[in-house]
Amino acid sequence: MNLRLKTKSDSMVFNFWVTKVDNILSQIPLVSIDHMPLEYSDPEYQEAMKKLQQCAIRFEDIPMYPINEEMARRLIVASLPGSLT
Repeated sequence: MNLRLKTKSDSMVFNFWVTKVDNILSQIPLVSIDHMPLEYSDPEYQEAMKKLQQCAIRFEDIPMYPINEEMARRLIVASLPGSLT
């Protein structure tokens, strides 16, 4: 089920960044190329982690990268089916 992402904030910078993160998470496949549940070692998982870590929030011309490897991993795990988070 796809719902339009809504935030309470009027910050365009924040809303743009949240939308980018949401788009990355929504593109993560549920299974790997060999039709097995997605795992940390799969290239698709690693690519999603890389994209999340490179997702900058920009204030003026200064990029900040608030998502580290652990946060990226947890966001991916939370977005997969069967997650308890």
